Amino acid sequence: MKVYKALKKKKNLVVAISQLTNLIQDNNSIQIENEFEFNMSELLQSRKEKVAELVNLKLKLAKAALEIQPKIFEISELKMELQMLNSLDTKQGVISTDYSDIIITKKVQLSKVEVLKIINIVIEKIDNTQSLIDEFNYTHEI
Repeated sequence: MKVYKALKKKKNLVVAISQLTNLIQDNNSIQIENEFEFNMSELLQSRKEKVAELVNLKLKLAKAALEIQPKIFEISELKMELQMLNSLDTKQGVISTDYSDIIITKKVQLSKVEVLKIINIVIEKIDNTQSLIDEFNYTHEI
């Protein structure tokens, strides 16, 4: 199975486990005059089997991902850098505050234009790294 298919399967298993968990939690206790709609033992067993399948799949994915792991870490850090840059205060000049009549004058070391240039470089790095990860996912078996 290719990595990308395993990732889809992992996502589906997580959803299935969540649905089973909700069924178990929502249907264990009912009013005495009602009939149980679900067999808790069967639901628990089904959930246990799905969890075991998920754990096994995660192990296979982890082994397969060792080769690409540095790129996965890199893209994570690039996304954090992008988040930081997007929240960087680049307002400069005379600024009135929202909470009072105080007017302040601010200066910056990196202008909005400079920050946008850096953001574009980081986005390009993210796109390139994601392309490498995608290629890996579509070409490698687990």
